[in-house]
Amino acid sequence: RQRKIGKLIYVCRRFFGASGVSWSLSYEDLVIDKLLNSKSGGYVDVGANHPVDISNTYLLWINGFHGINIDPLPESKKTFDRMRPKDINLNIGIASSNGQMTYYEFESSVYNTFSKKRAEKVVNNKMSGLKNKTKVKVERLEDVFDHYIGDTKIDVLNIDTESMELDVIKSNNWKKYRPHFIILESLGSRDVREAYTDESVRFLTENEYELVVKVFQSCFLEDKRYKETMSDGDY
Repeated sequence: RQRKIGKLIYVCRRFFGASGVSWSLSYEDLVIDKLLNSKSGGYVDVGANHPVDISNTYLLWINGFHGINIDPLPESKKTFDRMRPKDINLNIGIASSNGQMTYYEFESSVYNTFSKKRAEKVVNNKMSGLKNKTKVKVERLEDVFDHYIGDTKIDVLNIDTESMELDVIKSNNWKKYRPHFIILESLGSRDVREAYTDESVRFLTENEYELVVKVFQSCFLEDKRYKETMSDGDY
């Protein structure tokens, strides 16, 4: 029912020419929809936060995609369980090693982070008030993929973890699990040239990913290996 409502809203917005067709912060969902050019598939959303508000995967879900939504906030999992019950919804964080980490929870949950440096910046710049600090279970991305993905194709990996993106990326086995596209939050880069100075972007390009689109604070990278396996007629 929720998917039908979302689809109806999307169609109505497009029909009436509304500018707010996108559910993402900067039209990331429309960009990935265009890049994929497919009717269905699978996604993994790390730092998912909310199934609709400022979501890069909600439009994919409306269009028939399913996937894994990962967020350390218990309330997030409850909301995802209610709105995307057929997805796998995990109440954990992702880090370079398994264990526990301090999680900084803010009044505006979009700023929630495991990064002490980022948390201090949010507080010092009065971007949002700090609500709580708690110890949260964290797992490696590779372990999550081993348990839930197996041989299933990952069309989109979305990573929005408020300055912890490199830690998330390094926790994957890039020889074994290679999502077709990656949407990566890059808070420190304003344009394409600055994007290449981002450690996370550099790490991915060194692992045979190519930066194909830059939208505000998001970088879109595509697996070069996937492109090489596609014929001109298929791509």
